[in-house]
Amino acid sequence: MAESIGVASAVRQYIQTHGFIDIPSHGTSMFPYIRQGDVCCFVKVVPIDVKIGDIILFRNERNVLVGHRVIQRLSRDGTPQFVCKGDANRLSDMPVEPDHLVGRMMAVSRGGRRMDERSTLRCLWTWLILEVPVVSYGCRMWVLQHRIWQHHFVKLRHLK
Repeated sequence: MAESIGVASAVRQYIQTHGFIDIPSHGTSMFPYIRQGDVCCFVKVVPIDVKIGDIILFRNERNVLVGHRVIQRLSRDGTPQFVCKGDANRLSDMPVEPDHLVGRMMAVSRGGRRMDERSTLRCLWTWLILEVPVVSYGCRMWVLQHRIWQHHFVKLRHLK
């Protein structure tokens, strides 16, 4: 686990030095907003500037780097905390402490096309995810169906 903490610190330091870092995505928790293999550009983040709807890169309670959307801001003893959730996840993550923040996503690259976080279409998607819970449910169901289909497809390929 200390190695993961070191990775988070190294990524944070890289952002401090170079202004940004591009990281390929892994997993389906942010589908379809971020897809497996998309390249996410993260920039320096200051806790006071984090807004609901932002996608932040943080070190979670298992010391794994995660990029999820902020769905709620909390304050504990005057210290901000951020509740995050993957768009296709059912449950939110544990609150993120400011010292676990690594960066804030500014853009996603997919298939040679760069999509800015502040674009109208991206802002509309963020609003839908935050305000219309059935959208998140639909994303989750698509991911589950895709996994089931993939599992059966792999089995069929091995039978040939």
